[in-house]
Amino acid sequence: MFFRRVSIRSVLIWILRQCSGFSYVWIALILFCVPVILLHVLLWPSSLDYLSLSPDRWWALISSAFVHRDLAHLFNNLWAFVRYTVSFVFVNLLGSVERKRYWSKTFLCVSFVGGIIAGGIELLARMPTGWNGTIVGASGIVYSAIGVFFASVLIVSTSYVCILLTKQGRRLGLRNVADLLLNVLVLVFIVLELITSTEKFLSFSPKAAVYSHSYGFVIGFCISLALFFNFQNKKQ
Repeated sequence: MFFRRVSIRSVLIWILRQCSGFSYVWIALILFCVPVILLHVLLWPSSLDYLSLSPDRWWALISSAFVHRDLAHLFNNLWAFVRYTVSFVFVNLLGSVERKRYWSKTFLCVSFVGGIIAGGIELLARMPTGWNGTIVGASGIVYSAIGVFFASVLIVSTSYVCILLTKQGRRLGLRNVADLLLNVLVLVFIVLELITSTEKFLSFSPKAAVYSHSYGFVIGFCISLALFFNFQNKKQ
């Protein structure tokens, strides 16, 4: 009887309503994808080197994050950012409107600021060695966004577990339980993925921007973890 009442249209309407609180996440997706694609359509490959970061081009700290060496590099970063952006929305779909709005702003700000800082750190780390190459790619932004996603899942999961260990755990509604299960399952999947493919996740290869990956993730994770933790404490 229940399934007869539920139509595809009603499910789609429900999903759209739940996604309405993620406006800043969709802005982040547009700000990432549009410049990256347009730069490669309009300028690739002749003028892209001018936008890359190097010891004598500090002003390219921002532009270098949207430039890629080749199409494979471009599509890998596009796919990773889209994947974790959608995943971030998915694990927070059952959260409150207040949580969606605040965490969406955090995702937008921390991902881009953290990624740009990561590029600067990589340049500083390479300069003492006499390195005189160039740095390009949105890996810092991508890994900063991944850090925000990890922090989100961790905060939600641990918050619900702490509530379950108290008397308030009996008051959790069906929506809260579903939210907890969703985040715990994703957290378990993430841990298993890290255990089985750590090298792939961190991209420890000779040509990879290891510093941008590592520092981007650490910056995104630590800043958003502090902000999310503060948000949860205020709610309680």
